[in-house]
Amino acid sequence: MEQKHEPDYSQITNILRQGLIVLDRNLRIVLWNRWMEEQSRLSCNDVLGKLISDLYPELLKKGFFWKIRNVFELGNYAFFSQKLHGYLFPFPATRFLGSDIQQMQQNVAVAPLRSSNGIIDYVCISIVDNTDAVIYRERLEAVSRRIEEMSRLDYLTRLPNRRHLFERLEAELSRQKRTDVPLSLAMVDIDFFKKINDTYGHLCGDRILVQLADQLRLALRKYDFVGRYGGEEFCIVL
Repeated sequence: MEQKHEPDYSQITNILRQGLIVLDRNLRIVLWNRWMEEQSRLSCNDVLGKLISDLYPELLKKGFFWKIRNVFELGNYAFFSQKLHGYLFPFPATRFLGSDIQQMQQNVAVAPLRSSNGIIDYVCISIVDNTDAVIYRERLEAVSRRIEEMSRLDYLTRLPNRRHLFERLEAELSRQKRTDVPLSLAMVDIDFFKKINDTYGHLCGDRILVQLADQLRLALRKYDFVGRYGGEEFCIVL
């Protein structure tokens, strides 16, 4: 019968598209998979047997070594969320068009490795590149902000629309009641605006509305507020 040999498990760790590090109790590196070699530009021969703190001293500032000790002593798992830490290991991020992220964004987990007698002699650290998800989330948030902005601005003058105007006015009236600070409201319209549209066309009328909106915006103080009430009518909150 042909003798079967144990598989070389390093083949598994090296095909994973995430980082794997194994540390002993002295925090010396005993495993460094191919993904880590690619991202860190450090080969196994460069790092095996070395203290991870010598390679990445900045980990101290992120509570990394404190959590590692807890994993050894308590046998629990530890996690470093990208939303909280951004990244632990300073690997360059893949460049994406329209993104200014410089460092790879990471989710990191630390797990205890128990021997057959239950003693934890090693911990395994897994690093997952979360940069794509962060970029997609940022773009989705930007689109959501844009949609919200569009829903609150008048499409022509870029002033707050009637809905936003009423929301702001309601807030200002509430504040006036609490603080008893004087509040003024002015309504502005353009005389004979229909005649302008009929004589020169609606495109000319639109240009006049835009110019008036710009003039009102420039004339007000930073804490005043102007919005388009409708048609050629504008509302100013002072």
